[in-house]
Amino acid sequence: MAGLREGCIEPPGSLKPISKLWVEFLDSKRLPWSLTKKQALKLGRCQRRMERKILGISLKDRIRNEEVRRRSGVEDVVTLAKRMKWRWGGRVIRKQPTRWAHTATLWDPRIGWRNRGRPRTRWDDEFKLQLGGLWTRIGRQRTRWKDAVNQL
Repeated sequence: MAGLREGCIEPPGSLKPISKLWVEFLDSKRLPWSLTKKQALKLGRCQRRMERKILGISLKDRIRNEEVRRRSGVEDVVTLAKRMKWRWGGRVIRKQPTRWAHTATLWDPRIGWRNRGRPRTRWDDEFKLQLGGLWTRIGRQRTRWKDAVNQL
């Protein structure tokens, strides 16, 4: 992110480097896969602020976020993160059950007593919410999984 402050990015006519920056950031596994609402809001806020700064738009100009997004042509970082997670989930679930990635994905680390409060969001809770408890069966069928990813 230091490159944004130093002015290493191309002029406002081309925002392709920004979208590549977000993909590299998300792909470097620095972002937790179980993205909470608070983290998603912070990421979206950061992206909108960067887009406004690059396009030279101030909040005082009172231009809506949708218009800023249309002008920049950059995809929303939260939907990008969600799509990347779903693609990875499909890949992992199609692997052999003896593979480490498959086992770690379906592993439930909570053993024994649970702490007070809301249970923590697990990595596969989003899949279970969208596709139901049988999301692993749908994940093994590539065409059905791609349809689910495209509906995001």
